[in-house]
Formats: sequence, structure tokens, C-alpha cells
Amino acid sequence: MSCTTRKACLSAARLISFLYLCDVSYVQKQGINMDMLTILYVNSINCLPILVAIMLGIGEYPRLLAFDGWENPNIYFSIAGVLAVGGALLLACRVRFGRFC
Repeated sequence: MSCTTRKACLSAARLISFLYLCDVSYVQKQGINMDMLTILYVNSINCLPILVAIMLGIGEYPRLLAFDGWENPNIYFSIAGVLAVGGALLLACRVRFGRFC
């Protein structure tokens, strides 16, 4: 990993931590009890768009397209599993609080 990539990753981690703390304080001000599902959901909302922007900014997108493992069907099962867990967290939050968090 090059120095600029490490700096970008550290900056992204700091930005994600800052946004996470802002969201946590906002959610607590709204009177929502912060349990594990809410924390995971808020964290996932913050992480994905920022990581995609950084991926595009440091030039990882062409390397993603050139990845040799796209022919392996197991990667699609892994991606489907990650999306299913995200959907389950969203559904659990909906069931628990009666609305999407």
C-alpha cells in the first residue's frame, strides 16, 4: 500500500468516525435508544458512500473491474450474503422501532 493510499484510508477513517459520532449524538437527541442494531445501521449508512468516493478518488475502480475472481460464483454468494445481512438489520430496526431508523 502506497503512502498516499494509507493517508487516504486514514483520512477516510477519521471522516467516518466523525460522521458516526455526529449521527450518534443526533439520534440520542431524538430520544431513540441506541442499541446494537441502531449503531450498526448508522455506521453502515456512513461508511458505504464515503468508501465508494475514496475508491473512485484513488483509482481502485479499474482494479476492481480487472479482478480475476468475478468468474467464481462464490463471490456472488458472498455479496448476496452481505446484502441480506444489511436488509435483515434494516428490517430488525423497522420491527423494533416501528419505522426505519
